[in-house]
Amino acid sequence: MKTLIVSAFPACGKTHFHTKGEKCDNYFTTLDSDSSKFSWVLDSEGKSTGVREPEFPNNYIQYIKDNVGKVSLIFVSSHNEVRQALEDNLLNYVTVMPYPKLKDEWLQRCVDRGSPEGFVNLIDKMWGCWTSFEVQRKWSPTDRLFLRKGEYISDHLPLLDTFRDHHGLEK
Repeated sequence: MKTLIVSAFPACGKTHFHTKGEKCDNYFTTLDSDSSKFSWVLDSEGKSTGVREPEFPNNYIQYIKDNVGKVSLIFVSSHNEVRQALEDNLLNYVTVMPYPKLKDEWLQRCVDRGSPEGFVNLIDKMWGCWTSFEVQRKWSPTDRLFLRKGEYISDHLPLLDTFRDHHGLEK
């Protein structure tokens, strides 16, 4: 099975697609790999201790590699260090980002999904650094998908299928 790695910005619909994508179940199998489970040292209850995991992002990349060929889509973080690690490991990926002018919509999406205030404030503060076209050009994925007003990842199933056919990885 070909697997497409999708590096998507927060609130693009990764988790919703993965958990509530009933209409997609026969079309794609997905893995929503939350980087926070790999980037922080966790306590015995699986909660963050606030201490950075020294093996991140290598542990995250290994998890991604271990799941290539098992699912159609692997949703991954859009953190720069994750993208750099994907490139260092020669793992093809595509990016999904909102158009830079949609900051207010994306901040509201984060609020609506229950993101902590600190996270929403971080997105607000870093928006320009993380979403500008100049920053996006720094990365070399083969394809990019910029979401327009009101769009989510699930609105682009045929395009994702095309990306998977052309750039998907197999075990």
